[in-house]
Amino acid sequence: MIRQGLQRIRTIRFTARTAILAVIVLAGAARLGLGTCSLGVGEWMIMCPLGYLQLSLANRSLMPGLLISAGVVGLAAVLLGRSFCGWACPAGLIRTVFKRDRANGQAVPAARAETGGTELPRWTSYAVLGGTLASSFAFGFPVFCAICPVGLTFGLLFAIVRLVETRQPGIELLIIPAVLAVELLVLRRWCRSLCPLGALLGLLGSQSRVLLPLVSRSKCLSARGASCHACAKACPEGIDPRMGDGVALQQDCTRCLECVSTCPTGAVSLPVVAGAAAGEGK
Repeated sequence: MIRQGLQRIRTIRFTARTAILAVIVLAGAARLGLGTCSLGVGEWMIMCPLGYLQLSLANRSLMPGLLISAGVVGLAAVLLGRSFCGWACPAGLIRTVFKRDRANGQAVPAARAETGGTELPRWTSYAVLGGTLASSFAFGFPVFCAICPVGLTFGLLFAIVRLVETRQPGIELLIIPAVLAVELLVLRRWCRSLCPLGALLGLLGSQSRVLLPLVSRSKCLSARGASCHACAKACPEGIDPRMGDGVALQQDCTRCLECVSTCPTGAVSLPVVAGAAAGEGK
């Protein structure tokens, strides 16, 4: 039952990410207003908040025409934290497709796939975020947008659309997959420890308790003295949801439901607001 529930959640997340990519492809084919940092129709668009910050710093301007578009996404991050990373980011889809457990065909959680080697400290992604913003200001263009896995994935899809239309392959069909492979497959800790977009979304949602995992101590095997770490081992971000109010939980949790689906006793749940059931979770 646990394996079935976990596979169902992964299937839903895979479908959600695939649907988003399909929308991007259709938008590109329909010539809607879009770019690697934004998507919309006419004056109505949504924009990556990190892309907006880079453009603003590069141009030394608040760029009010884009402020509302980025603000909408920023507000969603304030309410939902890094949910984008768990349910919408195409980088996660690429990692899911290529990271398979050879023994049973299941996706390998990052907490297990990244064992071995030197563990990067939590502040690494925030250092990368600071360097991203500083370099955009210094060089006068959005530096990270040139290598952002999200933007590169969309750019690759646009290139494929152009290839279908013009029958003329471009060099980007070689360069973009190579860069993505380095970021997501060679740099295995990219999403967890290096991605500045994930760091920014985590900072914006650092006070959000919406859909955070809550552990019921009355059901938790570990709380009763058993050696159970199923929820921590399943977390793609390497978080132990039993830490309760820990900073890593609130800033790094992607609300992916892996811990909920894996717990053998159903001790982990995702109430709408974690604090609403705090009495049971403590």
